[in-house]
Amino acid sequence: MGPEILLTTLLPALVPAFADGIRGLIARFTGSEGAKPQSVAEVIQLMTAEVERIKAVAMLDSGGETYKWVEAVRKLQRPVVAGFVLVAWVWACGFGNGDAYAQDVTTQMAQIVFSYLFGERAYLYSKKATAK
Repeated sequence: MGPEILLTTLLPALVPAFADGIRGLIARFTGSEGAKPQSVAEVIQLMTAEVERIKAVAMLDSGGETYKWVEAVRKLQRPVVAGFVLVAWVWACGFGNGDAYAQDVTTQMAQIVFSYLFGERAYLYSKKATAK
């Protein structure tokens, strides 16, 4: 367990931020502002499309009429699986019997969980910080 585990866990989470930074550098050198709305009508059209997208995601998440316990189980699946994977990774790398295959598999699963938990959030915070 060395720095390569940290790099292989953090690197996938930071790739979108690096890509956005490179895109920003290219835009700065070329003087391009990217695809921005040119009129109030285009801004309203984009806002309407965003509202429709949010409504569609909410409809997918609702799942229809079910029992309350089914909804609770469905909503807890991701956090429980993420917690299980992280506990398995700590166990395999810290207390395991040195099985390299188990360490590799749990490290790969932990990378996915880390990216799921922190990747988008880190990307959005870095994008907000560069906008200031």
